[in-house]
Amino acid sequence: MIPHPPSAAPVLEVDDLQIGVRKRPAMQILRSVSFKIHAGETLAIVGESGCGKSMTSLAIMGLLPDAVERRGGSVRFKGAELPITDNRAMRKVRAAQIGMVFQE
Repeated sequence: MIPHPPSAAPVLEVDDLQIGVRKRPAMQILRSVSFKIHAGETLAIVGESGCGKSMTSLAIMGLLPDAVERRGGSVRFKGAELPITDNRAMRKVRAAQIGMVFQE
């Protein structure tokens, strides 16, 4: 990994992201997911089937299924909080600034 200057802000920062099932308060899908990606870095999210890789990506993109809700944490892109619960605002961000490659 190429070191980045200590003052360089991350391009994408996920902090304490928590996702759960809307009608089941005790059911957590993601607990305390946190990471930072700086310019020029690549992040690979790997793990067993069902461990939350896709939910993490969908949450960042504001594309969670209706039965799932964000329960906490923040997602910042270029220093600004992403409006991941506002579908109209996220459409503008997804169209111009950030994208996702879906698995088959």
